[in-house]
This record gives sequence, C-alpha cells and structure tokens, in this order.
Amino acid sequence: MSSNKNLVGADARPAEGGVSVRPRRREFIRAQSGQATVEFALVVPFLMLALLVLIQTGLTMHAQVVVTQAAREGARQATTAGSDGEIVQAVRRSAGSLNPGRLKVAYRAPHGWKTGEPVTVTAYYAVPVLLPLIREIFPNSLVLKSSTTMRIEKERR
Repeated sequence: MSSNKNLVGADARPAEGGVSVRPRRREFIRAQSGQATVEFALVVPFLMLALLVLIQTGLTMHAQVVVTQAAREGARQATTAGSDGEIVQAVRRSAGSLNPGRLKVAYRAPHGWKTGEPVTVTAYYAVPVLLPLIREIFPNSLVLKSSTTMRIEKERR
C-alpha cells in the first residue's frame, strides 16, 4: 500500500512526485472569479438601461392615468354649468400629482352650451424624458393626450 502523507483533505490527491493538486484548483477558481467579474461588468450597463426604461415606462403610464382622470373631471365640471375657469381648475385639481406647468387644457361645445349637447374636454401633458437615448427620438418630452365627451346637464347663463 502506498503512503498518504501528502494528502491534506479528502479531495486532495497526490500528483506526480507526491505534490497535491490544490494549488491548481485555486488558480482555476481565481481565474473563474475574474471571468465572472468581467462578465458582470459587461452586463451591468444593459441592466441599468433596462431599469431606467422600466422607470420611464412607469412614470409615463402613471401620467396617462392621471391625465385621463383629469379630463374626465373637467368634462364633468363642464356638464354642470361650470365656467371656463372652473373647467380648467377642475382639470388642474384632479391632476394634482403632475407638474401644472406641463398641463394644458382645451374644451369645446360644438353645438353651444345647451342642455343635452356634447362638450369635450381635452387634457395634454408633456412627460419629461429621463433617458438620453429616448431624448434622441422624442426631443424633450412625450406628450400625452386624453379627451372626454359628456352631455351638458345644465345650460350656462
């Protein structure tokens, strides 16, 4: 039987001349660690880009929901004999979480402000673009638009 003097652990096997294989394993593990670091460094920019796109999409979707609700509130105000200022105020109040400087309101009653006639309120909002790559496509902002049409319940005087 051969002597196992050079064995340090259960996995160590003596190589030629009775030298353990462990130093080669350590070098291999160190090389793998370096490779993983390089791969991680190559993947991180794409992960960050994906994260920023996800954030921009979420902000845009939130703004679209708020603009839709704001147009609805403005149309509701217009149907109940609201004045021009009250219609705009209702839209701005409903869009409270958005920057009021980026919000525009338009409204019209094509057949006059008579009971039963339609009135349309449109809200526009310019969502700021966070990603430089998207700014190349959309210069400064994405413009969201939502229109709501309702029948006038009460005539203006």
